[in-house]
Amino acid sequence: MQISKNKQNYLEIKTKSALIVIDGKITINDVSLEGAGEYEIGEVSLEGVDDNVYICQGDDINFAIVNFKEKIDKETIEKLSSVSLLFARVDENVDAAIEQVSQIEPSVAIYIGSTSSQAKIKSAGVDLEPKESLKLTKKDLEGAENSYFIETENGGS
Repeated sequence: MQISKNKQNYLEIKTKSALIVIDGKITINDVSLEGAGEYEIGEVSLEGVDDNVYICQGDDINFAIVNFKEKIDKETIEKLSSVSLLFARVDENVDAAIEQVSQIEPSVAIYIGSTSSQAKIKSAGVDLEPKESLKLTKKDLEGAENSYFIETENGGS
C-alpha cells in the first residue's frame, strides 16, 4: 500500500488494484462513496458506518478512514478496534481525535491535516513522524506502534 499526496494536495492510498482518494469525500477508482453501506471496489471491501467512518480491507490490511468532525460513539470505536491501520482526518476536532485514536489502538495511525493540527497533536504528547509519502505492507504493521502525519492544506476535507 502506497500512501502519498496528489497534485491537488489530497491524500491518495494506492493498493494493488485500487486508488483511494480522500478529498472531503472518499473515492475509489472514480466511484464516490455515499456514506453507510457495504462496497466492493477494485478488490477493496468497505463498510461505510456513516459519512465519516469507513472500515476497509485491501492488500491484506484491515484499515479505516475516519473523519473526526465530531466525536464518534463507543460502538463505532469498538468496530474500529480491529483495524491495524487508521487514517485520521483531524482538522476539525483535534482533541477528540487524539483521545479516540488512543482508544482504538491501531498499530499505525496516520493523521491527516493542516500544520496547525500537527502542532496540536505534537503538543498533546503524540510522537509523530511527518511524512510526504509512506509505503506499508501487512508485515510492516505487525507489532508496530507508530504515528505519522501527512500534511494537507485542507486536511483532506
